[in-house]
Amino acid sequence: MTNRRDFFKQAFAVVGAGAIVQLFTKSNAWAALKPVMKDAQCKAQAAGLGYVDNLAQALKQKKIQKSQVANWKPLDQKCVNCMFYGKSDNSCQILPGCAVNPNGSCNSWTGKQS
Repeated sequence: MTNRRDFFKQAFAVVGAGAIVQLFTKSNAWAALKPVMKDAQCKAQAAGLGYVDNLAQALKQKKIQKSQVANWKPLDQKCVNCMFYGKSDNSCQILPGCAVNPNGSCNSWTGKQS
């Protein structure tokens, strides 16, 4: 016969294990990222953010305008220099489930904090 303490230890272990299993099966952590410009849903989200796949090319083709802000360095504002960029898998926190081009950029670009 087990006492109350043993019962609660076993109950919490089972509930905790169940919660961990639920967390991993419901998360997108195991899902492959979709390239922004090749997936319709990612492309629609990116368009809403003004995302361009190649910042230098977009500036050259005048698809985006240079800012009138003093000391603005547009070529530094690439995804690779953004705080929302995940270097290990080219992910973007603003575009969940989508892989972005390190040379791309969007209107939500925010410099990395040092």
